Amino acid sequence: MFYHSSGWETLRDYVLKKYKGLDVFAYFIENRIVPATTGHHIVELKEDYSKGLIIDNIIPVSDESHRKIHMLYRKDKEGIQVMLKRLLKKWNKVNRK
Repeated sequence: MFYHSSGWETLRDYVLKKYKGLDVFAYFIENRIVPATTGHHIVELKEDYSKGLIIDNIIPVSDESHRKIHMLYRKDKEGIQVMLKRLLKKWNKVNRK
């Protein structure tokens, strides 16, 4: 299964470290500092499996934010996907090294 593969586990751990262990959704949308526990595929695997290990397709989130994002996807999936990609760009712009 994909979510138990070494590739996914390595990438997820890298993403969590890259974003300092923070839930980027909660940080920018809710103005809260919440630890991230997983990575969410912006473009889901069922949509495009080839994006499963693409770093720009993964946003670190908490379990709570992950559930919220999936609920939001039911209302406006494309719009939420655009927003999530913008959040990653915003983070990377602010946190350049």
